[in-house]
Amino acid sequence: EGGGGEGGGVRVNKALRASHSRRETDRLVAAGRVRLNGRVASAGDRLQAGDVVTLDGVRVDWAPLNGASGAVGGERVRFSYLKMWKRRGVVCTTDRRVRGNILDELGEVEGVGERLFPIGRLDKDSSGLILLTSD
Repeated sequence: EGGGGEGGGVRVNKALRASHSRRETDRLVAAGRVRLNGRVASAGDRLQAGDVVTLDGVRVDWAPLNGASGAVGGERVRFSYLKMWKRRGVVCTTDRRVRGNILDELGEVEGVGERLFPIGRLDKDSSGLILLTSD
């Protein structure tokens, strides 16, 4: 039947990773807008290959982003991992409305089409190495 809070699988809040942040997804789950196999999802649910996730009644194709099937079209799903030297004045946010955000500073990266997230953060007035990932 899928779902449930047992180990293994992918947390339900990762199902919407292409379009929503983890915190936004947690709010959507808490509001009852996310369904797993036809029932309202709860925060501890874990997804298995074949589970059906919907947001407001629209099916979400979550498996390719999370490697649930192990392969897509015969190839393993590949995530991107980038390192960047953040200069002073750059804000460690993915919100494109914020002037000087890290994604605008990074610019387009060949071969990286999916959404990127910084791992951790550095203050606006500091510089240093920061990692970004689509995983």
